[in-house]
Order: sequence, then structure tokens, then C-alpha cells
Amino acid sequence: MDEALAWEHETGHSAQALMGRCLFRVMGFVGSGKTLLIRRTHEVLGGRIPFQIAYRGGSIDEKDARYLEAIGLSTQILLDLDDQKDMEFQLWPLLPKGGAIFLEERSVVSPRLRFGHELRIWVQSVVGGDRLPEKYPETLSEVDLVILNHIDLLPFTEFSFDRFRRGLRMIHSDAEYLGVSCRTGVGLEFWRDWILTHMGLPPKEAGIKKN
Repeated sequence: MDEALAWEHETGHSAQALMGRCLFRVMGFVGSGKTLLIRRTHEVLGGRIPFQIAYRGGSIDEKDARYLEAIGLSTQILLDLDDQKDMEFQLWPLLPKGGAIFLEERSVVSPRLRFGHELRIWVQSVVGGDRLPEKYPETLSEVDLVILNHIDLLPFTEFSFDRFRRGLRMIHSDAEYLGVSCRTGVGLEFWRDWILTHMGLPPKEAGIKKN
């Protein structure tokens, strides 16, 4: 039995039906701004795609989920995740037709899930410095996009985009990066366009930087 048939047998969901839908895994350390990024994502997308927000179980995750629910967004807590298969079983039924899931996670290095289109986004505050690629190469080696958040605070830091870019290039030459401020909204239009492009929809603007 091939993988697609095995999936359908195990879950009762059609593998073909899951293709073309996106899972955006939004990862980062506590305080990087992941939850606010998801809130602002909902705003800048303006309803162009339906999406579901999911969290792994845990006190911090549930607090973030309640915050988003308080402003009217739907969230789902994934429970009893013993392995990747458990996550697959709980995630894929949540995928809206023609839409996406935004799964907020803390630092995670794990295999990609089966079926659909998985994209990994690492959120890093510029306040945390520009040495992350050197300190945590295994974390950034599998990401598709690095969002450098809090760029409105750049004048108060010693963060260097050039130094960060050189470090990122050494471990992942194809990773893209984007500077944003979730507080002020700067750069979020480019984040929106990146999402829409990977969803197969025409973006309104272009401007993602690539190493």
C-alpha cells in the first residue's frame, strides 16, 4: 500500500482533497511576537483566504489561544500529541477548503507532515540580536521564511541585517527573510503577499528579500 492509500485508510480523509491547501507553521521563542503576527495576518489578509489557527497543548499556548478568541478568531488546541501522526490526524480535518492552517509553535525541530503544502516561518525579534543563525543553526536550517519582528525598535538595538543575512546564508542559502513591525504594521503587506503567493493567489505587492 503506497503512502497516499495508507493515509486514506488510516484517517478516512482523501489525500487528494488535502493537496493544494497550506499549513503555515509559525515558530519562535516566547516574546518574539508570533501571536500578534497571526492577529495582524488576519487583518491584512482581509478575508481573502479562510484559515484556522491551531496550538499545541500547554498553558502558554492556551493563554495565546484565549487572547485570539477574545478578539473573535477561531482557535483549536491539539491535545495528546505523542508523535507526528497524532498531529496529522488532528490538523488535517481542520483545513478549510481552499484555505490554510496557522499552527503556532515554540522552538520546534521536527519532520515535515504528510500531504498539503507545509511552510515553516521563524519569527525572531530584532531585540534578540543578529546571532541567531550562529547560535541555533539546526533551528533555521529547515525554515522557509524568517520574519524579523519589532523593526520599529531597530534604533535602540545593535541588530545588523547584513550580519544576520550572512549567518543565515551559511546554514540555509534559500531561506527568505522579511523585516516587519507587528505593532506599527510596517512590512506586513509583504508578509501578506508571501502567503498569497504560496496559496497560488495573485499578491498585491512584491518585495520579499532572498539571500
